[in-house]
Amino acid sequence: MKLRWRKLLWMLTALITGCANPVRPTVVPLPRVEDRLVCPDNRRATRLVVMLPGLYDTPQDFVKHGFVQALRQQRIDADVVIPDLHFAYYESRSVEQRLREDVILPARAAGYREIWFAGISLGGLGALLYTSQHPEEISGTILLAPYAGTEDVLKEIREAGGARAWALQSQSTEQQRGIWRWLVARQIRGLDKPLLMIGTGNDDRFLRDQLLLTGLISPVMQFTAEGGHDWPTWLTLWVQMLNSPQLQAYWRDDECRR
Repeated sequence: MKLRWRKLLWMLTALITGCANPVRPTVVPLPRVEDRLVCPDNRRATRLVVMLPGLYDTPQDFVKHGFVQALRQQRIDADVVIPDLHFAYYESRSVEQRLREDVILPARAAGYREIWFAGISLGGLGALLYTSQHPEEISGTILLAPYAGTEDVLKEIREAGGARAWALQSQSTEQQRGIWRWLVARQIRGLDKPLLMIGTGNDDRFLRDQLLLTGLISPVMQFTAEGGHDWPTWLTLWVQMLNSPQLQAYWRDDECRR
């Protein structure tokens, strides 16, 4: 199984921005960057946005490229946590465990009523991995240029004629295939919770694979922007989503400021 994740690393090396060494140690608990909302009367926000970085990106990149600032400019009632969930956690197949033990369960214990993911590229795959396994714990998942999976899985889906046809043929519960089976089941059942949103650049190198995902997400929850697989495009998509009526309907509850 590790060979498949190694293959993923080789495929992504030249495609994803960043300059960090791919051989990074796994640390328990996950290191993180946090940005807390200051509420009147020492009250705390009850919404948490968990941002998940791409292959070579770090938590600080979300701050440097304006993601947290854009959230604050929209006066969103939310705290932000950005765990350093890099590729070594995917290779060791510990993404779900680390998110659950180090982020999600502590957030619930701290009183957060809503937990949202915002995952970029490989972080989008991590967000889908956790959401598909624990949909009752997540209010919404925002995918920005998500990496859709390894080529062997995507080839199966394309050759079957799409995800829904593939799901009728495949019985595998392997981690990545489990994500696709959950997405298909969610669409067939007409579920809208947890909320799923996706944003893609029209010149993204992974666009062909991302379009397989968009076919399983409501058209009103799909966003596009000019650009490729890079931070300027991701920020454009992020701001577009933050300003959208679709997301504001969920995030304009400024309980902290009442």
